[in-house]
Amino acid sequence: MAALAARHRLTLVLGVALLACGCAARSPLDRAPSADEVVAALAVREAALANFRGQALLVYDGPQGTTRSSQMIAVQSPDRVRIDVMSPFGPSYTVAAYGERLRAYDRGEKILYVGSTTPENLRKYTRVPLRIEVLALLIRGLPPLIAGHGAGRIEAGASSWLWEANIEGGGTLRVELGRPDLRPLRASVTAATPADALYVEFEQYKDVDGVAVPHRIRARLGDGGVVELRYSRIWRAVRLTATAFQIDPPSEVRVVGMDVDEADAGKP
Repeated sequence: MAALAARHRLTLVLGVALLACGCAARSPLDRAPSADEVVAALAVREAALANFRGQALLVYDGPQGTTRSSQMIAVQSPDRVRIDVMSPFGPSYTVAAYGERLRAYDRGEKILYVGSTTPENLRKYTRVPLRIEVLALLIRGLPPLIAGHGAGRIEAGASSWLWEANIEGGGTLRVELGRPDLRPLRASVTAATPADALYVEFEQYKDVDGVAVPHRIRARLGDGGVVELRYSRIWRAVRLTATAFQIDPPSEVRVVGMDVDEADAGKP
């Protein structure tokens, strides 16, 4: 047990060092990494982006039409997300997810939609039919993560490493990682149902306070939609409180339920 703990500590230290330098001319990961090292390196990257803010242009093209919008985004790991759709006069539409709770506030119509963070509700109000934990990862330029050490298989690509792992409940996660720092380049999910499939690319890495972070994220969803986030500015390690993921609208706002059992409306 002591040897195993020491090996895991060494892996985490290695991950931090790689994030700090961005790249290394002669890294130990020039050789094939173990699945332990891939999982640990992604976990270190996720921790470095645990409190995240970004200013982005979102472009969507899919079954629900085509749209472009300027957005201010905040994420707190693992399942808190706030998206403010911006107009020249300030936020016009806000979506806030806090664990299992989802709120969407349309300021123009003065309606607050309330419900739970199901993939279907997220599809209706953010156009992205994903679990909230997965959405919170992708927004920050991270692939879906497989919990636990030693998960998956490693293959060598032409200039990258390929990590493949089985997903609980059926399906496969496949992540392409850059050499030598194991930064995510592409990820795909082959799911038990086509609607849950996903393919995402992480591009235009730039330094954000010592961590290389992708500023262009492009996802093809299982329903045929394509979502692209183009960040103009990213902040990490920012101070976020629970109130950042709550919506307190004026008293005259009408409340409408998203879920079947909330169809008669309710309180925010």
